[in-house]
Amino acid sequence: MEFQLLSRDAEVVRVLAEGSEKELTHVEASNVTAEIITRPAQPDLEAALRLSELKPGEAAEVVSISRASRSVERRRLMDLGILPGTQISAEFTGPGRDPTAYRVRGALIALRRDQADYIFVRNVREAA
Repeated sequence: MEFQLLSRDAEVVRVLAEGSEKELTHVEASNVTAEIITRPAQPDLEAALRLSELKPGEAAEVVSISRASRSVERRRLMDLGILPGTQISAEFTGPGRDPTAYRVRGALIALRRDQADYIFVRNVREAA
C-alpha cells in the first residue's frame, strides 16, 4: 500500500492512505515497514486521449492506466493485457455506445465507458 507521511509528533504519526487520513500510535507505526518510492517519469498525458474516445475502426497505443483506477479494477485491466505500449483497437459498440468491444493482443474484450475512461492512449490511426 502506498501512503504519504503527513506529520509525526510525540503522540501520533499521521499518514494519508487510500484517500483518507489515518492516525497511528508509535507502537502501531513501529510495525510498519516502508520504503521511499522513486517514480519513473510520468508519460505526457496532455496529448493523450481516453480509450473511450476511440471510435470503431480506430487503433491506438496504451500510454497508461489512470492512478484513479485502483485495486481489483486496475489489476483486471492489466490481466487483460492493457499495459503501456500495447496496441488496442475499438471494434464495435453496444447500444448507446456502451459497452465497447476492443481488440487487445488478439483477444476481443468489452469495457464499459467508465472503465475505458481510466485508460490513456495516443497515436490514433485507422485499424488494419
